[in-house]
Amino acid sequence: IFAHPELAAMARILAEAKGSVQPPIVPVSRDQDLPLSFSQQRLWFLAQLEGGSAAYHIPAGLRVRGALDKPALERALDRIVARHEVLRTTFVQDQDQDPVQRIA
Repeated sequence: IFAHPELAAMARILAEAKGSVQPPIVPVSRDQDLPLSFSQQRLWFLAQLEGGSAAYHIPAGLRVRGALDKPALERALDRIVARHEVLRTTFVQDQDQDPVQRIA
């Protein structure tokens, strides 16, 4: 497409091009350990080299004014954790000592 300097030529090439068909994303069972993505593998490797680094921690504090409804806060946090599996994911080594992700 970028071999054609004019916009009209680019549009013609795009109109004539056959769309690429991507395979569908198929959900996998969360009842088994899952392999790490390439990015996760890289971070795992660096974490093993550096030890207990806090480089990716994002500390924050909140100031609550008034009475805190602890049961409501717990319910809200539980719903967030239930909705976002990344908050239920741990990284462990399998029997071959390879890192895997385990989703609770």
